[in-house]
Amino acid sequence: MGAGAVCFLNAKMQSGIDFVMEQTGFDALIKNNFDLIITGEGSVDKQTIEGKVIKGVSERAHQNNIPFSIVCGVVKDLDLIIDNLNPENIQSIMQLGVTVENAMQNAAEYLTEISYEIIKLNKTIGIK
Repeated sequence: MGAGAVCFLNAKMQSGIDFVMEQTGFDALIKNNFDLIITGEGSVDKQTIEGKVIKGVSERAHQNNIPFSIVCGVVKDLDLIIDNLNPENIQSIMQLGVTVENAMQNAAEYLTEISYEIIKLNKTIGIK
């Protein structure tokens, strides 16, 4: 369908994350002295480095010298993620030793707890 739109409607192909970043004004937003970006997905894996939200956030964080951390439900391909995206850290709900069912039912609580710990950690290593 995309190729047809390009051929017949003069449409242009654009990365989904680039479109979202453009529409939300993300680039302008993070230029306002952010000290840390926390981003996440349900599952962080090899697809993450192929253009999902975390990849786009990672690129912009590095361009602006802002450290970023990843919060997720589960992390797979950890070394690949670290090598390609270079986050300050990666934390997953499953690292808390809970069941998948519990993680899904209480995701907001766990994400809040993990995010708080990331902020605390970054303050102790000198990030405002």
